[in-house]
Amino acid sequence: MESRRQAKVSRLIHREIASILQKNAKSWFAIPFITVSKISVTPDLSYAKVYLTFLNETNPQEKADLVKTKTGEIKLQLGRALKNEMRKLPDINFFYDDTMDYVENMDSLFKKLNNNDSGKGDDGE
Repeated sequence: MESRRQAKVSRLIHREIASILQKNAKSWFAIPFITVSKISVTPDLSYAKVYLTFLNETNPQEKADLVKTKTGEIKLQLGRALKNEMRKLPDINFFYDDTMDYVENMDSLFKKLNNNDSGKGDDGE
């Protein structure tokens, strides 16, 4: 379970990274829309995992890797934005959040199961 301090740091980082990406995504990556879906901070606040989603991208993992190339620049801007809030910034790493892919996959499996079940009951079984 996340402590109150971890939650506060996560919210601060989430807000600022989302803002940084919103301002720079098009010019840095030619990606019109990046969403920060979740931030996970270690209990000692030394490391943060930033989970990203991408709208209408065919290869989102490749886009997440592209964002990783700008980690230094993002951390620099994050440091400027949070200089009065935090003494030391955690190391940041970016990951593609595949939760929506998983949900879509499960939905399609359930639809297939429902379609198969509805066809079996027609002969009175």
